[in-house]
Amino acid sequence: MIVRLILLVGVVWTALPLSARTWTDVEGRKVEADLLRVDGDKAIVKLRDKEVPLTISRLSDDDQRYVDLWKKDNPVTASAKSSPASKYVICKTELKPDGEIITIETRLPARARSTIAKSLARFPELVAKIPFGLRIGIALPAGFDPSKPQRVLWVGIDQRLVYAKADRLLVAMNWFAKDATDAGWVVLAVDTDGPFPEGPGTGGDIAFRRNQSALNHEAAMILGDAWPGFKQWQLVCCGIDAGAVSSQYWTGFMQRSKLNLIGMFLAGMASDWTDDIMHLSGCNKGDLAHVAVFLSIPHRSWTGVAIEPIWKSHYSKLQIEYWDEERTVDKAAFRKALAWFSQ
Repeated sequence: MIVRLILLVGVVWTALPLSARTWTDVEGRKVEADLLRVDGDKAIVKLRDKEVPLTISRLSDDDQRYVDLWKKDNPVTASAKSSPASKYVICKTELKPDGEIITIETRLPARARSTIAKSLARFPELVAKIPFGLRIGIALPAGFDPSKPQRVLWVGIDQRLVYAKADRLLVAMNWFAKDATDAGWVVLAVDTDGPFPEGPGTGGDIAFRRNQSALNHEAAMILGDAWPGFKQWQLVCCGIDAGAVSSQYWTGFMQRSKLNLIGMFLAGMASDWTDDIMHLSGCNKGDLAHVAVFLSIPHRSWTGVAIEPIWKSHYSKLQIEYWDEERTVDKAAFRKALAWFSQ
């Protein structure tokens, strides 16, 4: 007998005729219903003669794969144009095309938690500390239209920093959001609902970088469901100090995820981690050769250091700007970088 369970969306999970598909959520609860269509991050099913939305990211891995295959077999139904209202709604959160940073909060899917747990196998005491929440910060420019190609600035965050959960994401985005949205860019960043576990030594650092990429991958899937053209949009990774390091590590996994990475803006960082990135992500030198790199670094730390030959050994396009401040962003250099990436 299937026990009746009620979700927040008001769905009663119970048994229906065996001709319907049995759907399972991340907590193991089941419902039988027919899939009618996919609308952004929702699978619309027929349940007791009513249309009911199921959040795709809260479904089991098998059900999510089924939805992906269904969308490929039903492109017209799956890719139907969103209404003017729904194109600004992701995970029940309404976005605003006015440059304001809006935070989307959702549950970190079971598959991501499983991936993170496997990477921490050497550190079992950390598995219980894996966050349950996924947070995505998004700022949309005026006139944003997801049916048209967009440029996206993906801001790197160091999840090891123990700030208040709102501060960690918003502080990182605030360095870049206004200038970027004024220039017509979408700005986003990904975080958790708590400090991210990190193991000791080199092995722990490798696990941490892979886990960051698991979070970003989940965010990319959510945004791809909401905006079907997302994977083709031009992406630039950026960050400051530790966030810049996190951002560069994510580039290799972006390539493996088939996202359209075109560049990096790295503030306060001059060390090139590309060899580590290729080792961790499995991408090769050719995957990153086309990426343009803009470095904005302080005079005091790097004057006289042979930076250019190191970076040019991996990337074909490189721009370096020096300035006098540390641990901050040179806004003039950043605006120059946005124009450079846009050419």
